[in-house]
Amino acid sequence: MPLLHWRPGQTAVHFDGSPHAFIFPENTSNESGSSSSSEDFPTHPRYSGAAVDIRRTSTRKEQTRVRHFPTLVVAVQFHHGYFHWITERLPMLVRLIDAFLQDSKSFLLVDMCFGGLEDRSANRWPAEFLDLILRSRGADGLGSYRSRVVAYRRDTLYRADRIVISSSVPTFACHRDLLFEARDAVLLGATALRPAHSGFLRSRTDRSATILLIRRSGAARRLGNLQSVAAALREHFATTRRDSVRIRIVDFEGMRVVEQISVCRNASLIIGVHGAGLANMVWCCDDACVIEILPKDPPFFRFLFWHLASSLGLAYYAVPATGSWSSREVHADPSLVVGASRDALRKFYAEK
Repeated sequence: MPLLHWRPGQTAVHFDGSPHAFIFPENTSNESGSSSSSEDFPTHPRYSGAAVDIRRTSTRKEQTRVRHFPTLVVAVQFHHGYFHWITERLPMLVRLIDAFLQDSKSFLLVDMCFGGLEDRSANRWPAEFLDLILRSRGADGLGSYRSRVVAYRRDTLYRADRIVISSSVPTFACHRDLLFEARDAVLLGATALRPAHSGFLRSRTDRSATILLIRRSGAARRLGNLQSVAAALREHFATTRRDSVRIRIVDFEGMRVVEQISVCRNASLIIGVHGAGLANMVWCCDDACVIEILPKDPPFFRFLFWHLASSLGLAYYAVPATGSWSSREVHADPSLVVGASRDALRKFYAEK
């Protein structure tokens, strides 16, 4: 994924046949911060009929700030859920971070909250990921670089004498090599942050198994019978295995990034309803397995986590659930979850 050095005056960059989703004005002379209209910006033919610039697509007239930089390293894309942060933004940041570190006058433009909107509740994870990536390069974390990190805002037009972007990172279909490169950088940064956890970089050697059962706290697709599923798993493995099998219910939303990594590195099996938490399978060891609980009539992107598991080389199983995709709660048959878990751990122990 080469870097593209983009000079002002270009309205789009073509690379490998695909235009980048960033379009800069050719004639904007207003660099003092006063407003201009998004409808004044030139558009690429691919986006004819829409006002498209480095902000999100907008069909309404809105006031815009303009900021200018000597060099701007851009790590912004149009997808901003946690899954997309893990599979798209992290590979992009890892590829761009050296260009940022090598130029002391450069600034890094990146979303600092999921959803891509500054009016959404910001969370600490983007800053923590950036801190770990910087540590993977021998830096002392985000602290001394914070003044050079620009939090993306959708009401701002960003201009620079020199712009550095990466070529496109695949969306929905995860790129295996890019995933491993990003994962290894984050694990290296986590080890630098917590040297006592050097196991982040090692494969698991013990025969004990840990099953993570993800608790979703979002507005939809909560597992309504979570405790029943956990009880069925405990009962089954307490009577069928001599080796210890631990069942742990986790809520990733309350954890720091390094805590999520630590939990997943020790997991043999991750079970969860389709949702952001399953993206944390990227931190698992290579012998881990994944069970996705899928509601009825899933949309086309139901394959997200199957594809992610496949790209990571993790065994994947799917269990159906009652309830629709947008239901507040769904329910899974505990016996089906136990059956899939039994098959998954059989594979796990066969590789020991």
